[in-house]
Amino acid sequence: MKKPVCHPLLFTVFPILFLYASHKGDYPLDVLWVPLGTYLLTALIAWIFISFVSRNIEKGAIMVSLFMALYFSYGHIYYLLWNLFPGLRRLPLGVDLVLFPFDLLAFILLSTAIIRWKQDLTKVTRTLNVAAAALVGFSLVAVAFFAVRIAVRHQGVVQKR
Repeated sequence: MKKPVCHPLLFTVFPILFLYASHKGDYPLDVLWVPLGTYLLTALIAWIFISFVSRNIEKGAIMVSLFMALYFSYGHIYYLLWNLFPGLRRLPLGVDLVLFPFDLLAFILLSTAIIRWKQDLTKVTRTLNVAAAALVGFSLVAVAFFAVRIAVRHQGVVQKR
């Protein structure tokens, strides 16, 4: 029996929940709905399209998860390169001149490898599902903690520190 494939959607949700949780409840939960909906819809459309083109749901899911990982890590890698290689700052497009082609090439090469992969992807999918669920689970616990804190604060209950 095939296991469900959910990691592309979970990997899409994780950075948004993590970012919200890192702000420790400074904003109401309402600010989550637009980015969550936008990114989930985008990931779902991409997943359906890539699965249709590749004729394989698991391959489409892995490629969408790969894209989301590259997309959401772009800024972190950008600032890492910015600090490690100050000479890149003088280029017309700066770090983007190096990073964007590298990310694009990495996505193309890894996607090509995924498309050509002939073995069963059930174990890979299961591993990605567990990893993504763990990341989202930890973030949800933090979000729930801060949501409760916000609710308590709005009710006027005094908290002891």
